[in-house]
Amino acid sequence: MHNFKGNTDEACLLRMSLKSCHHWEKYLIILHLYSMACLIPCVTSQLLNTMTPNSIVTPGIDGTLLVSQGGVFQVGFTSRVQAILPSPVYALAIRYDNKVVWVASRSMALPSNNASLSLSALGDLQVLDNSAGSPQLVWSSNTEYKNVVNATIEDTGNLVLLNAANQVVWQSFDSPSDTLLPGQQFSANSSAKTITAWKSNGDWSEGNFSLQWNLQSQLVANWQNPYPWVNAPGSAITYWTLGADSGFPINASLTLDGQFQADRLLRLTLDPDGNFRMYSWSTNWTVEWKALQNECSITGYCGPYSICLSGQCSCPEGFHFVDDADTRLGCQRIERAAFCDSTRPPDTFVNVSDVNWAQNDLNTLYSVNLSYCLQQCLSSCDCEAVIFSPPPASNNGIIPSCWLKRNVLLNGGAALGVLNFLRVAGSGSLQKRSESSKWKVWVVVGVVSGASALAMAALARYFFSREAHSLDSLDKAFQARLQASGGNSQAFSETKIKQATNNYATVIGHGGFGDVFYGKLTDGTEVAAKVLSANSHQSKHEFYNEIELLSKVHHKYLVSLLGYCCTRQHQILVYEFMGGGNLRQRLQRENPFPDPLSWKQRTCIILQVAEGLEYLHHKCSPPIIHRDVKSVNILLTNKLVAKVADFGLSKLKTIGLEDATHITTAVKGTPGYLDPEYHESGMLTEKSDVYAFGVVLLEILTGRHHMWQTGTYIVQGIRDAWRLGQFDDMADPNLREDFDSQELVKLVELGLWCTRKNSSERPSMDEVVRRLHAILLPPSELAMMESYEEDQHHMMSSMELMPLNSDKFSSESSVSYTSSEVPRLQPHGLEI
Repeated sequence: MHNFKGNTDEACLLRMSLKSCHHWEKYLIILHLYSMACLIPCVTSQLLNTMTPNSIVTPGIDGTLLVSQGGVFQVGFTSRVQAILPSPVYALAIRYDNKVVWVASRSMALPSNNASLSLSALGDLQVLDNSAGSPQLVWSSNTEYKNVVNATIEDTGNLVLLNAANQVVWQSFDSPSDTLLPGQQFSANSSAKTITAWKSNGDWSEGNFSLQWNLQSQLVANWQNPYPWVNAPGSAITYWTLGADSGFPINASLTLDGQFQADRLLRLTLDPDGNFRMYSWSTNWTVEWKALQNECSITGYCGPYSICLSGQCSCPEGFHFVDDADTRLGCQRIERAAFCDSTRPPDTFVNVSDVNWAQNDLNTLYSVNLSYCLQQCLSSCDCEAVIFSPPPASNNGIIPSCWLKRNVLLNGGAALGVLNFLRVAGSGSLQKRSESSKWKVWVVVGVVSGASALAMAALARYFFSREAHSLDSLDKAFQARLQASGGNSQAFSETKIKQATNNYATVIGHGGFGDVFYGKLTDGTEVAAKVLSANSHQSKHEFYNEIELLSKVHHKYLVSLLGYCCTRQHQILVYEFMGGGNLRQRLQRENPFPDPLSWKQRTCIILQVAEGLEYLHHKCSPPIIHRDVKSVNILLTNKLVAKVADFGLSKLKTIGLEDATHITTAVKGTPGYLDPEYHESGMLTEKSDVYAFGVVLLEILTGRHHMWQTGTYIVQGIRDAWRLGQFDDMADPNLREDFDSQELVKLVELGLWCTRKNSSERPSMDEVVRRLHAILLPPSELAMMESYEEDQHHMMSSMELMPLNSDKFSSESSVSYTSSEVPRLQPHGLEI
């Protein structure tokens, strides 16, 4: 509860709880400042703050007409560029430091600033357009015959018309646009019950967001739906209601005590993104409070087909932004889908997990298998997507319910465990398929989907039995390319892989790329065969990229590529088998891994992952950026040794450009682990991996999913807990308080350091490893490590790192390309 000095009823309105305002006229909002100094240099021109009847004011060079006595507010003609025509249009506005806080008419669009403001002899304030020669009336206050004696712009930002008794006849405060100012009343009982956001920054025309008093005298924020939904375009959806716990209208950390300093100006603005924020001014506008802490709670915040996570909009696979400069405009398909256009190839689907588009259902199907859901969607001209939750294994692939979605998909957000299949354009090759091969279209989709393991194995057997090719059809051009680049991975025939996997009998993993099958080679080596589906997220280029990268890097904390199979129809990668599952499975205790990881096991995994990434960034030439570090890409052996996996998205810095600051590339990665700076700029650096490592580090410590809660990432959740000093509460409850609290605090601090929004403020991976050694190693072992690394530094200072394509490269190289000779010590007391 905030405390306010003085007896003014207005001060009561600024309490966190509206119920505490006993002396306040209900349903009234008043912001009040007791005094106002000149906050910007006072205007020294001949401009006045007052007009008298029968006078006309023309704008100055910057369009200004009137300036308040203290120089705080200006009345003038402001401009915006039209969406269609290149020439700007103008409107009468009140502005403060170039921030427009009021517009006379949201539809006003003067062709030029060759206009004037007139107070007629009858007391009517008028805007006259002079561009056509003779003045044309554009807008008026409708105050004729009301004995108006002057028009004044006050230092509160209120443009008022006064009569001879000094009473207000008309005032701009009674017709707010998108902003409320101190002293302005916004009442449920007045004629002006609504403020409407601008369409966009710089465009004062009405947008889709509004703040208004409803029939129950509640202050609510609404979004006007402009899309062809079942509930019809233009119908209002309420996404926020003022409550007693909202802290309105100030941030809970700020106290207004009736002696508020007069060196700042307040304003409450319904911004174009739909959030209602309070700003203060000192040298710039600063947000002091906002109605919704997570912008993803705002209906329509991100446009059609986009996904909103922690206030960031992104596009699913198969879609791109309508406008890269304004990601809130939404996404569109990279290629137009056919729907019911028989002249185009049949549509297919892309898989998006842990996301839900909750609204606009077309139909709901119950107790069906996935293939039936997908078929029903493809047979409808209106179906955009299929959404469902994976069934338990005991259901034998029967889904309790799946939802078919209609045009358009809006308000996509985080939803753990929810799977989506978004309809996209099919491959052009589908046009050539015969009627009998239509089965294969949904077979491929079924493989990608992650339906029951039994069904996927059966589909895989069907797929490969029909289209398997022998070693003779290997892509010889790629073989030559790989050999020329120094890769040493073995090329397997598909026959050999089928024998090793018992004809793809055991599925041990699946995802957007296809499925992973367990196998055993003739020499007894256990392998994991990653079979890329025809509709895989991983393109042929990424497949080649992964082979080239993995065949040239060797580190005990990186998953080893043993070989590959590349035919004209299939792409298969053969890895060493990791029997301990992935890190997310272990942290979430998913079957068959019910036992929680101990504190020592967790700290060991953290160090191993860090050293694997350090190798990629600092021990390879050119450096390698993984680009998709996440807990499901950290695999574990049966002895819980962690190894970084899945190099499909990795980027190799071009030889000769090792000193380049970044790589400019299409943004790829996983929401929640995605570096926000990379997401915004498309500039990829090693620090993007550092950010993702920080997220994984926080997951390991807390046992939480990378989504802290609906719409919020773990980074923000931990950062909030850190500010409140809730350190012990951060630890995974499965640890049962069996952890080192000092190590926990230091490791959380490191995780937050790695996840700074500005990449320049993050550590490098070699700094991370040094910090981990300092936290986790006992002093004696730390001293040994530092001595060893100093010797290595002196040795390396006279040598250049061996490039990855060097003929001299080998896993036995003494130039530390493999860590087998480096005495990386483990956390004290833990054997690996």
